[in-house]
Amino acid sequence: MARSTGSPAERAAEVARQVLAAPKYRSLDEALVSRLAQEAAERFKDRGEAVKWAKRKLHQAFGAFVSGSPAQAVSACVAKIAAGADPKEAAREAMRAHASSAERVDWLDPFYATIEQWCGPASSVVDLACGLNALALPWMALAPDATYTGLDVDRTLAEALGTLDTVFPVRVTAATADLVADPPRLEADVALVLKTLTTVEQQRSGAAQRLIAALDCRHVVVTLPRRSLSGKRGYADDADAIVGNAIQGTGYGIADTAAFGDEAMYHLVRVAAAEAGVAEAADPASEGGALTLVGTPIGNLGDLSDGALAALRAADVVCAEDTRRTRKLLSAYDLHPAQLVSVREHNEERSAARVLDQLRAGRRVALVSDAGMPMLSDPGQRVARHVLDGGGELRVAPGPDAASTALLLSGLPAQRWCFEGFLPAKGAERAQRVAAVTGEPRTVVLYEAPHRLLRTLDDLVTAAGAARPVAVLNDLTKFYERAWRGALGQVRDELAAGPEPRGEFVIVLGGQSPR
Repeated sequence: MARSTGSPAERAAEVARQVLAAPKYRSLDEALVSRLAQEAAERFKDRGEAVKWAKRKLHQAFGAFVSGSPAQAVSACVAKIAAGADPKEAAREAMRAHASSAERVDWLDPFYATIEQWCGPASSVVDLACGLNALALPWMALAPDATYTGLDVDRTLAEALGTLDTVFPVRVTAATADLVADPPRLEADVALVLKTLTTVEQQRSGAAQRLIAALDCRHVVVTLPRRSLSGKRGYADDADAIVGNAIQGTGYGIADTAAFGDEAMYHLVRVAAAEAGVAEAADPASEGGALTLVGTPIGNLGDLSDGALAALRAADVVCAEDTRRTRKLLSAYDLHPAQLVSVREHNEERSAARVLDQLRAGRRVALVSDAGMPMLSDPGQRVARHVLDGGGELRVAPGPDAASTALLLSGLPAQRWCFEGFLPAKGAERAQRVAAVTGEPRTVVLYEAPHRLLRTLDDLVTAAGAARPVAVLNDLTKFYERAWRGALGQVRDELAAGPEPRGEFVIVLGGQSPR
């Protein structure tokens, strides 16, 4: 491979020239391209390798998100609105030209309603790496004579964004900026840092923290993708860590969280302000805040109780095990809480403190699991305990649960019974629990995953004998609900001979007979 004989400065100039000659990158901020070209020239003596590296970094920061010409999309949007088109409809259509804003199109109403609840009407907004998010101005809660400043790496886009104040009642300015090399020191009511921290961090370690530290804003709204653009990679477990690292030592703390689609949201405020807000609201109950554990349908959406529906309708915040599943339920009942946040086993301890903070701020919080009652083999126990220990109010809106439903369908004695949830997956603990379950004189209810169902039935046959009465229930309350009842060995054989188990299973095991 041919190697360059020029100086690093000459190589950098040639790298920049070749990058800017590419149609996809010719409109980019020249200072950004120059900076990446210099870094590439220092890393690689071969110009071809240097150009590849620089383009790869630009793809991470810009190219992966662009489809067509964002500047042309803005100009077309302005022309349509000026000609009488509905501003929101024209903006929605134009925002699809940028992958990052396109993913948010379906959630614009609740997304910006959440920001309004967090921040109130803003007199000034700065939008870092704005892309086409400036077209969301019709959804933003802005005070009269508000200003919006958008920063991006695309020169032609910045020029086009400057025309938005001809059709939107807000003063708009836009400029190019290299957020990595020179984080802007900006003052505003609200800073929007949407899907930006990961891209700047990919370019230079520590860039996300420097970007947040440079801001002097009352409110900072940060979002992170929970899945890659292709949808093949999930980032849900990384978001909290990324934001936590970015705010370390900056004076900002997390005040609120939410999620829409595959986008995680974080509301940052100065730590002193956050602590003052918590201190002022001393008694959660006296401020009207309460945590309600809400039972949700286990299969049939029509089984949501009136009490559960009322609790969800009144909730300011809904905590869900899987926000995507819960969003389907909420949509079916036309419910639109201001915040929908994830509370899963891996983040429940951290979420518990945030829930108590929400209650102290006077907000009503509902906690749901994917199906049935929270805390029954689902998250919720640590949140409820933390709320009670913190002096908060706990309520329950009862609903269906798979355990009692399966017990009634089993035909086995229901006067005295116990719930065991999921057995341990393996090891000595599993063997001990199987022995305890099969030695129990009361009827026992177990949950099991489809891929472990047959193994669990085998273990129960070995420990309890093939004649022990059992019922296995599948997909309760759904149209295709199924039940297998009889002797344990017979039911095990029927299921083993049938198709591969799918869906949710409940095992109801008859108690051990007195000897």
